[in-house]
Amino acid sequence: MEQQEQFVKLPYTLMAAHGYVNTETGESVKMSQGAKFVYLYLKARNKFFVVERGGQHFEAQSTIADAVGMDTRRVHEIILEFIKNGVVYAEKEACSSGRRWHYRRVNNLLLWKGKGKTPQKRGETIDTEGGYELQLVDEVPAWLWDDDLNGGNV
Repeated sequence: MEQQEQFVKLPYTLMAAHGYVNTETGESVKMSQGAKFVYLYLKARNKFFVVERGGQHFEAQSTIADAVGMDTRRVHEIILEFIKNGVVYAEKEACSSGRRWHYRRVNNLLLWKGKGKTPQKRGETIDTEGGYELQLVDEVPAWLWDDDLNGGNV
């Protein structure tokens, strides 16, 4: 029996964004392409385990690194940055094999595009130092998490 390949949709708004706004501090945070992959992976897994199943999301960072094709140390750094900026709510908890990461929630991102550092209100374009503009892109689209549109494979 042939196993169907799973896939993740990569929304253009996320791929084109330069970063996201920390909604607690208003700070603009740069986001690497690798961080975008980690975010999409965590968002999809958290939706599956926590939102749909009503369970808990425990996962080794080495497993996440393997899934997104990155180094475990870099994935760890990205996740710590997400925790610091209120994107991911996670903590290490004791288990029978030591300690493991428990990912409680992965928030939607308020994305921005440009090279400025000053956050702005939705729909505004502002001039920042160096003549760059910071444009608020918006949140990652809801259709990304809609199972009817992606065949249940996220």
